[in-house]
Amino acid sequence: MKVPAILSLMGATTYKLLKNLATPNIPSELTYQDIVKLLSEHLNPKPLEMTERFRFYKRKQFEDTGAAISCMNVNEFKKLCPDVAIKPTKLLLRNFDNSMLTSAGQAVVQIQYKDQINTETIYLVHAKALKQEIASDRILCHYDPKLPLVLQTDASPVGIGAVLSHIMPDGSEKPAMFASRSLTKTERNYSQIDKEALSIVWGVNRFYQYLFGRHFDLITDHKPLVSIFAPNRSLPCLSATRMVHYALFLQAFSYTIKYRNTKNHGNADTLSRLPLTVDKDCRESEFSLQNGCIMYGHRVCIPEKYQNQVLEELHVGHPGIVKMKALARSYCYWQGIDASIANFVQNCSACIATRNEPARINRHPWEWPNGPWQRIHVDYAGPFMGKMFFVVSDAYSKWIEVIPMKNITASFTIHHLRILFAHYGIPLTLVSDNGASFTSYEFRHF
Repeated sequence: MKVPAILSLMGATTYKLLKNLATPNIPSELTYQDIVKLLSEHLNPKPLEMTERFRFYKRKQFEDTGAAISCMNVNEFKKLCPDVAIKPTKLLLRNFDNSMLTSAGQAVVQIQYKDQINTETIYLVHAKALKQEIASDRILCHYDPKLPLVLQTDASPVGIGAVLSHIMPDGSEKPAMFASRSLTKTERNYSQIDKEALSIVWGVNRFYQYLFGRHFDLITDHKPLVSIFAPNRSLPCLSATRMVHYALFLQAFSYTIKYRNTKNHGNADTLSRLPLTVDKDCRESEFSLQNGCIMYGHRVCIPEKYQNQVLEELHVGHPGIVKMKALARSYCYWQGIDASIANFVQNCSACIATRNEPARINRHPWEWPNGPWQRIHVDYAGPFMGKMFFVVSDAYSKWIEVIPMKNITASFTIHHLRILFAHYGIPLTLVSDNGASFTSYEFRHF
């Protein structure tokens, strides 16, 4: 009874829609549940997968909700939290339950977004154990001149990384040294191929003392560089100048360049994405305390109250800026010491009185013309009161003509010069300041 009732109450438009959805069946042959299901699925469709993905990636995450994208710097493990998610490598979970950690080192984590709950298996490892494992002899090895060498390099938008490894007798690779650095502001504007080439040159230069005179394998995940830097191939004629310089530098080494997929190039890739930054923390590591004195390397740090006294001692005999800096770099240090030395010498009255003056330039005055209107000088003055003024001066009589101008193009300039030449005659020489109006093609052929 429900089917005839719902069909009789249904409008013509809805009935036509139901007929199309039920094809090849007839609506009167359907059950009540089939009619409700067809109309519900059509009027309330499931969201498209691509739409949901876009909404998920563009969502706004709040603190302590979801998963936060983070980085893990291999050079600063001591500053990390006790447990770090390392697979997937770019996920660092804010909150998780330690009781969920299994004996296999896995944790089942629920990530909630609106009403949907996604369950993921995350591989966790204790940071302390990770530090010990990376520093152990199972991962690292000492440099051995008898073992084959492998240099792996990679570049990211923020840094470059390099790993020097040995190929062990069993065929496995063991890293001997790691290196990374951040890209400068200028280097970040390089194209990706230039960044990858820079990482190769920087890595070779960094491990120069271990690579020079030995054959090694050069590994990169940027395939075009395999052809560009191949030792047995000539550089393309249209290569950029920077790439030519890199290729000339690499010609001094014996290597075989090879391509490796990014998925198998994780060590150098990680270092490039998490580069070591050179900042004040690295500089502070050079300070030490010896016998109650603060030392910066082998130099004594001078307090501010004694800096002028030290400058006077360094300036005994008035040796000049260069020698004072050389003496200071051997014995003492404070921040901005070079600027202090330069300022001290420049304000020394004895040094100012005896210093060599720059050579005087012989002035060459204009030759006096033989008569009026033989040489004229022209220029534009202004803007003044919304106008420009065309000034013409005769070198002999000092006669000045001033003409208000609304436009200072070459054509207007030529027009007014023709009027002046009609009054006073054509001069032998015209002198200008090489402004745009006087150097144009039209004025040169005037």
